[in-house]
Amino acid sequence: MAKGPQLTIAGRMFPWKAAALRECTRILNDGPAGTIVEGADSEFVEVLWLNRPDKQAEFPGKKVVRFERRYRAGKEKWTICFWAVFEDGTATDFSYKKAIENIEASHRLAVAT
Repeated sequence: MAKGPQLTIAGRMFPWKAAALRECTRILNDGPAGTIVEGADSEFVEVLWLNRPDKQAEFPGKKVVRFERRYRAGKEKWTICFWAVFEDGTATDFSYKKAIENIEASHRLAVAT
């Protein structure tokens, strides 16, 4: 068993990746689609966004003003996901799973050095 938390996201400590993924699911399910993510949960989602530089690069110079829960059409069904909403009103969805993967990779790198 690992000593201490393996992942820290927005000051929240998780002993393993699955626990961090469950927290993302909790935040998504904490309100219906079309609602704004608020408070400490918004700070958490902001850290997820900041760990998706590939998505940020698609929107150079755009400032995120809030995060929302919205539906996105998938291959087989609609899924609720996080959306970054920009000051001009446009928005994009982003994968929290990919963000967690990036955070996990940076933690592994920090432990290895």
